[in-house]
Amino acid sequence: MTELTKALDLHDRKNILEGEMVISSSLRNRRRRRGPPPQPFSRKVTGPLTPNITGGYYFGGYENNRAYFKHSTQNWFIWYSPTLEPMAYIWYITSTLGSASGPFWQKSTDAYESEHGDYLPYGGAAGTAKVKMP
Repeated sequence: MTELTKALDLHDRKNILEGEMVISSSLRNRRRRRGPPPQPFSRKVTGPLTPNITGGYYFGGYENNRAYFKHSTQNWFIWYSPTLEPMAYIWYITSTLGSASGPFWQKSTDAYESEHGDYLPYGGAAGTAKVKMP
C-alpha cells in the first residue's frame, strides 16, 4: 500500500465517520455525495377542490403492485387500480385506500402512465385535481 493510498483511505474513513458518503472508490474520480435535502413529500395535489384534498402526499407503500401516496395530514390516498379491460388504466384519489366510494377523483387512460395529470371528480366531489411532482 503506497503512502498516497494510505492517506486517501484515512481521509475516506474520516469522512464516512462524519457522515459523508464516498460514491466512487476510484483514486482519480473521488466525489462526495452532497445534495439537497429530500423533498418533504413526493406528490402534490392542487386545484380548487371540494372536499379540499390539496397538499403534499407521501409515498405510503404498494397497492395493486404500484406505489400509492398518502396525504400528509388527512386520510386521502392516490392509488392505482387495474381494470378487466385491456389497455385501460385507472388512478384514483379516495378517502379509503382500495375503494372508490364517496367523493373521489379518477384519472382514466389507455396508456400505462404514472399518477401525474388531471383527475375528474365523481361521487359528489368538485373541481379538477392536478397531481404533479412538487
